[in-house]
Amino acid sequence: LIHSTIRLAGTRAPMGNPPAGAALALPPPWRKAPVAAERRSPERLEALRRYWRENLAGVPACLNLPFDRPRTAVLSDHGGRFVRRLTNALATAIAGIAGNNNVTPFVVLETGLAILCGILSDSRDVVIGAASEGRHHADLFDAIGLYVNTVPLRHAIDPSAALGELLAAGRDQVVAAVENDELQFDEIVAALDPQRRSSFDPLFQVFCQLRIG
Repeated sequence: LIHSTIRLAGTRAPMGNPPAGAALALPPPWRKAPVAAERRSPERLEALRRYWRENLAGVPACLNLPFDRPRTAVLSDHGGRFVRRLTNALATAIAGIAGNNNVTPFVVLETGLAILCGILSDSRDVVIGAASEGRHHADLFDAIGLYVNTVPLRHAIDPSAALGELLAAGRDQVVAAVENDELQFDEIVAALDPQRRSSFDPLFQVFCQLRIG
């Protein structure tokens, strides 16, 4: 999850049974929903809406990837699945690129996916969806519960830019998205009011999630 890109790694104990006498961290009583709207001031809400409107202004309605068959008139979740695990050598190379450019492996993979989608769709403006953990309050860091939000990450694919520049821009998008993810995805869509079609999702159609292990 994106939230992990800005938290220190290695601070959590391995998963397993809790030590004897340990108390489970339960959600605070005020946390009744993924985002408690009443805890966001009108000023904060307007600032969140303004960020997403400005950041996603003019994005393409749909990423036109070259499919092997026509897009259906109505969006469906039916489809195939292809699984390919990264080799140890490739994972090591990705970690090396991340370290050399002061970014995380997620940023390397997500930015690389955006570049690939830009090449395949012949587009220089690509939006990739990703997940954000959504734990803004310190009491939620170790609380039980699902607080995940979906955030759009926008990439301006400049063919003349160096890889390090594209990775830095991708990192900035991730950090800014995490800082502004108190606005839930449906609220982001409502704030932008993009073109809607029954044949594709709004704002992005490609999603990136990194799983380790």
